[in-house]
Amino acid sequence: MEKSDSYLPSRTSWPVELAMMAGVGLFFGLAGLYNTSEAPLDFRIGYWMPVMVLGGIIVMLTEQAWRQLPVSILQTPAASFVAVTLIATAGESVVVNLFEPSHDTAMPVYYYIGQLLLNVMIVMIPMVAMLRVVRMFLRRESGHTKEASTIAVSQQDTACAPSLIARHLRAPLRSSTLHAVQAEDHYIRVFTADGEDLIKMRFADALACLQDRKGFRLHRSWWVAASAIRSAKYNRGSGEVELAGDITAPLSRTYVASLREAGWLG
Repeated sequence: MEKSDSYLPSRTSWPVELAMMAGVGLFFGLAGLYNTSEAPLDFRIGYWMPVMVLGGIIVMLTEQAWRQLPVSILQTPAASFVAVTLIATAGESVVVNLFEPSHDTAMPVYYYIGQLLLNVMIVMIPMVAMLRVVRMFLRRESGHTKEASTIAVSQQDTACAPSLIARHLRAPLRSSTLHAVQAEDHYIRVFTADGEDLIKMRFADALACLQDRKGFRLHRSWWVAASAIRSAKYNRGSGEVELAGDITAPLSRTYVASLREAGWLG
């Protein structure tokens, strides 16, 4: 899977995420989750709201910290989801333990810790998933402010040059070397040597712009520049291509022939 930033927190998503976690905390307080129903309402709300907001902050900071690891396979959405959930569960368990007024002292410590981690993980799994969905939705629906262009390509521009794609990128990327293009609904994600951007363009129009550029179609939603390819592998109907910039693109059976002819697969 590709190394993508679409599910990471941003300056745009932080306020929304914190507000959502405060709302979740309010709901938990009203519902009296995890044996807090016997406590007064104001205590429950005063307990759950800061606990959940701090939990959201822990998740966001963990996402950003995990992103700094250099190993590409750990950056796939699935691998990072598992890692972030586990790390955030440990951090949130510390928060819960600090905020919790008391617990059964007769309970063995190992049992208490195990039960605490399990209860927190049950909450953290949907929390991490929910926050990632919200981030991707905000990036797509907000016009990708400061991260993407929103200039639509008109029908008459279908026969175009790569410069048309570059013109819609953020200024720092316009003169950068193009590595790959990935389809994302009505947008395309453009990977360059200096970063990536998301612009509003049909993938078919992007392919028309790139028809004279030396590159390969690897998948129904991927095109890559020949100069960006570092290695490729294919086995039993599927494969992947490693590109410059720590990008990994999928390789499907439909498009494997052209890559094999170019000598990348032996």
